[in-house]
Amino acid sequence: MRVSSSVHQPAGARHVRAPPRRAAPPPPRAGSNGNGASGPAPSPHPAQLLSYLGGAPAATLEPQANGKARPAKGDEAAAQQQAPAGGASKTTLLPVYAPDEVFVCPEESSCYSQALEKLVFGRPDAPETVVEFGAGDGAPVISALLKTPYDGACTAFELNASAAQVARSRAQQFGLGSRYEVRTGCFFEGAASHLEALSPEDDSSCLISNPPYLPARDPEGLLMPALYGGRDGAELTRQLLSLGFPRAMMLVSAYSNPVSVLRHAAKEGYGVYDFSAWPLPFGTYSSQPEVRQWISEMKRRGEAFYSERSGMYLIAGVLFRKRSSDDDWPDLSADVLRVLTAL
Repeated sequence: MRVSSSVHQPAGARHVRAPPRRAAPPPPRAGSNGNGASGPAPSPHPAQLLSYLGGAPAATLEPQANGKARPAKGDEAAAQQQAPAGGASKTTLLPVYAPDEVFVCPEESSCYSQALEKLVFGRPDAPETVVEFGAGDGAPVISALLKTPYDGACTAFELNASAAQVARSRAQQFGLGSRYEVRTGCFFEGAASHLEALSPEDDSSCLISNPPYLPARDPEGLLMPALYGGRDGAELTRQLLSLGFPRAMMLVSAYSNPVSVLRHAAKEGYGVYDFSAWPLPFGTYSSQPEVRQWISEMKRRGEAFYSERSGMYLIAGVLFRKRSSDDDWPDLSADVLRVLTAL
């Protein structure tokens, strides 16, 4: 999930795939979902971006001006050294920040990027414009754009200035600066002006997000308060679905009241057009004793679904789409709910 620093409050799963696993993952980042398989680290070299998200091996890709990736000459890309915090990498001029400024979460970012590739950018009926809530470090969107022929525009909003700068630098490095615009500012203000420009029958715009969905009684005492998604973890997801975008693709967590998310989506006139799902392990933030106890209570209330034996839960990239009276496409809401509540 993206951290809630990007929030400014206004006045049938076809594939179930496990993300890449690491033997000894570092502590997770702000902007992860509480998944312990993530950790603070400097921004990866752009040539390693697809490897970072589970794509091509490290040191085999490098950016071109047209935004495509091509084989690197030798293994120099894998050997790039990062500059001190606040500086730039020697050959890419990407800004590098300390772990408490910009964090990475490879496993969850991989799920988000795969969802974007399959459900948004790679579709034959891909939207003309995409608006992102919370860009983070930009890696998931950039990776998905590099893997698809999508030629539309994506505008992201990110309140964390350091993260926004990293995302902008990455987009420029891959020649995607004109297609992936990262703005430092309030998403809700930007989304309002975007929606005002759409006609009622316009289906050409899509909201995308990996929102904060960590549930807890309250954010006080959380290891990472920015991950707080409300008492049931789905508060922000429901809020985003209330904005009225023609389409919305978001990650939905099985331990964050997915039943309420699907119910709210239907109330707002959405059906589920497509989805993909992956298993993820509980980790540092979601295993914090107070949080895990709260999630256990939610499970007893039928609001959270996970395996106590394996410590695994499911996360789904869900493409919501507004329905009209003459639509004949199948609504997969019941299917995605069966998947998310399977554990």
